[in-house]
Amino acid sequence: MKELVDFTEGYKPSQARTIIRIAKNNMVKAGYGLYNNKRLGVVPVKAVEQITGLSLHKRKDDR
Repeated sequence: MKELVDFTEGYKPSQARTIIRIAKNNMVKAGYGLYNNKRLGVVPVKAVEQITGLSLHKRKDDR
């Protein structure tokens, strides 16, 4: 969650939690039962990108 807040500089912690919760639900629907765990707070970047529409991958030039 902290990475999402830091990276976008526009999402508040509660919004980041909501995005992660939605991403986890989407991952479970896609057949990844691992994400059906309330203690797990990590999701793939691609899952977040699908929800937000933002590219979160850092380019090599962004060091």
